[in-house]
Amino acid sequence: MKTRTLVAGALLACAALGGAGCAGASARDEAVTRQRSADDRIQSYTTVLRALREAPWSREASLELDRAQVWLQRAETLRLDPDKADLLALTLEAVEGQLVQIKALYARREAEASLERTRQTYEGNMNQINTLRDQNEAILQQQEGAR
Repeated sequence: MKTRTLVAGALLACAALGGAGCAGASARDEAVTRQRSADDRIQSYTTVLRALREAPWSREASLELDRAQVWLQRAETLRLDPDKADLLALTLEAVEGQLVQIKALYARREAEASLERTRQTYEGNMNQINTLRDQNEAILQQQEGAR
């Protein structure tokens, strides 16, 4: 009877230790996954920022681009300190927010440029229509005057 109790106790202890080991491994795996995710996001944001700096409106957005760069550098620094995972997540959100703001500025400028092109096309078409209308009126007046 005592042997069974000892074996059952040993099995429970092993299960508890195994569970704790799994929980520790799970926490480590989660931390590694979070670190990889942060690394991937930093790399992705760096690539996006580089592309945004090459865009036609980058001079106009230079202040915003510089802010995004500063946030990205802070994220790089925070990435090295596992105790600041929450601050790293917030910093990465700030980087993403800056990039969204820059993309919105670029989209607005592109829409304005497209609208201007459309306006110019419309204006050119209206000028042609008015010219044809004036020519037709002149022809009609000549024909009425010839009668």
